[in-house]
Amino acid sequence: MAEAVRTTSSPSASSNQRLVGHIAAVLLGVLSLVGGIASLAKSLPPVMGVTLLVVGVIVPLLAWKSWSYSRAAWSFLIAIIAVFAGVMLFGAPKIATVLGIDMVWALVFPAAEVATVVALASARDDYRV
Repeated sequence: MAEAVRTTSSPSASSNQRLVGHIAAVLLGVLSLVGGIASLAKSLPPVMGVTLLVVGVIVPLLAWKSWSYSRAAWSFLIAIIAVFAGVMLFGAPKIATVLGIDMVWALVFPAAEVATVVALASARDDYRV
C-alpha cells in the first residue's frame, strides 16, 4: 500500500496541533509505562499495572506510526486515548483514594488525555484519503 507524500511550504495550525497531539500521546504513553511499573512495584491491583504497561508500550508505537501518516494508527491512537480518558475520569475517585492524592490531581490525567484527543482529531485533514 503506497502512502501519500505530504509537503507543506509553511507550518499550519493543523500541523502544529498534529505535532502537539503526537508529543502529548508519547508523553502519556511513557507516563503510563512508569505508572504501570510503579503500580506493580507497590503491589497495587495487578490489573491496573498490567493495563498501564500495555498502554505504555502501545501508545508510543501508535504515535510513531501515526506520525508517518498511518490513518489506522491515528484512529486507533485517538480511540485508545479517548477510552482511557473516560475510564480515568469515572475512575478518578477510586484512583484518588487508592493513591492517597487529592481529587484534583486524579483529574489531571483525564484532562490531558482529552486535550490530546482534541489535538489529534484536529489534524484529521492530514489523514483523509
